[in-house]
Amino acid sequence: MKNYLTTVFLFTFFSLFAQQLTFDKMQGEGEFFGVKNSRLFLNAPAESSKKQWIYPFSKSNQVQWKAIIDLKFSPSNSNAVDWYLVSSTENLQQSSGYLIHWGMSGADILQFYKQIDGKKIKLAEGKTILASGGEIHLTVTKNQLGEWKVYLNNQVEFSFIENEQIDNKYIGFLCTYTKSNSKGFSFDNISLTDFVDSTIVLLTDSLHDVVFSEVLIDQEPSVFLPKSEFIELYNRTDQAIQLNNWILLVDNQ
Repeated sequence: MKNYLTTVFLFTFFSLFAQQLTFDKMQGEGEFFGVKNSRLFLNAPAESSKKQWIYPFSKSNQVQWKAIIDLKFSPSNSNAVDWYLVSSTENLQQSSGYLIHWGMSGADILQFYKQIDGKKIKLAEGKTILASGGEIHLTVTKNQLGEWKVYLNNQVEFSFIENEQIDNKYIGFLCTYTKSNSKGFSFDNISLTDFVDSTIVLLTDSLHDVVFSEVLIDQEPSVFLPKSEFIELYNRTDQAIQLNNWILLVDNQ
């Protein structure tokens, strides 16, 4: 039987950012989660189920997320963990957000998903085989241009660009397990910090820095051309240029 249960810990960050979540203050809190040696762990009945831990958190851009995840079993479709970096609702399974998934039969690699109203869309995946479970150290960053990087044990595992802004209200972990693994998940060193990529220089627009490099006009009828139209912009500099608040006008519209 699969069910949905939320455990919310309402303890306080000393400040909202640049803080590590400490679990020693949560002894005895959360019916299906406990704390041992300052490490959060699942302590659920021996039955196949899903349990989640969430924490209110509202920022989803220019953030660095960190966590240690330890699985005492070999991950699979039936025994897996989802780390929600962004979630729009308390119900992680039905929310919109971004998450890292660990646990798939035949391909035990990290996978990164965008989720819209519970429907997952895979954006990227790693190459490192993590078939035996164990402890992994994860760091995720999202910079000011929407570039995500996922680090596995301090090495870049994969990166990609995804700029859609999803209303973030929670971070959390969703544990999926069979009855023999109901106590096989633990988490530690979870931290959330501001992140600004110092390698990016956002230039103000100067004359001829950005030019039109290609224009395709939707002709009627289209002859040997796709029935569509687009423009292509080219950055002639060697630095990133922020296009926020730029407006394209065609015939003053």
